[in-house]
Parts: sequence; structure tokens; C-alpha cells
Amino acid sequence: MTQINIFVNDTPMSVISPISIAELIALNQLDDIGTAIAQNHTIVSRPDWSKTYLNSGDKVDVFTLVAGG
Repeated sequence: MTQINIFVNDTPMSVISPISIAELIALNQLDDIGTAIAQNHTIVSRPDWSKTYLNSGDKVDVFTLVAGG
């Protein structure tokens, strides 16, 4: 296992590699309902979260659905 540095919503974060997007979501206790993820500016579909692994320097953007009016 190796420590890697990634950026989550432009905030630096150190994580243990290998780590998938699904594991990152669980680690940060984020609700996956109404959430979209982009890795290096490319949207990753929800079925691919568990098989998409992060690399050092990756930029992860987490988007959540916000209701309101």
C-alpha cells in the first residue's frame, strides 16, 4: 500500500492506494444518492465507481443534487 495525494473539490487529500471512487465516497461518508463524480474532468458513471481507481495527482470533483426554489 502506498500513500498518494489527490484533490477532492480542489482540496488536497492524502489517501492509501489502491482506492476506488466508491471507497473514497465511503471514506468521506458521502451520500451516493444524487451524487455525480468526475475524475480529471471526466464524469464516471455510478456502475464504474467500484472499478475506477485513483492515481496520485488525480482531481476528483463531487457534485451533489440540491433541491430548492
